[in-house]
Amino acid sequence: MKNKLLVLLLGAAFSSMSLADPVVLSPGEVNTIAGIGGDGELQCDLLSETVRVGLSANVRGVIECNTEDSVTAIATCHTAGRKVFNAPITDAETGAVTPTDVTQGIIFTSSSLGGKIGVVEGDGCTGDGGLTTASAEAATPPTP
Repeated sequence: MKNKLLVLLLGAAFSSMSLADPVVLSPGEVNTIAGIGGDGELQCDLLSETVRVGLSANVRGVIECNTEDSVTAIATCHTAGRKVFNAPITDAETGAVTPTDVTQGIIFTSSSLGGKIGVVEGDGCTGDGGLTTASAEAATPPTP
């Protein structure tokens, strides 16, 4: 539940971000992301102000800044999250939702495009690769 709330709040808080290097968040810490004109280790020039994102222990997260399309997105997962269950998987290109048996955990995504919190198949939350891919997909507007 905390992950879902965090994703929802961050999706609403971020206003926009070209697919630059993703901002990788540290688990179990409050991560400070500098906005316009700010300077910091974590940076997104399209945030209107500095944002602080607190992640619980074992929760991994990545924020994507897509300045070209003015979209921000976040992807999160928990290392001890459920590994086998039936989940509604959202196709990143079409938006179609299909009930799918997931065996590698899930990643929750949200973006400034609006809509609902997305659920995509994960990599077991063992690294940032799956999160980076999921956040980049969430930050890409659908093609007409």
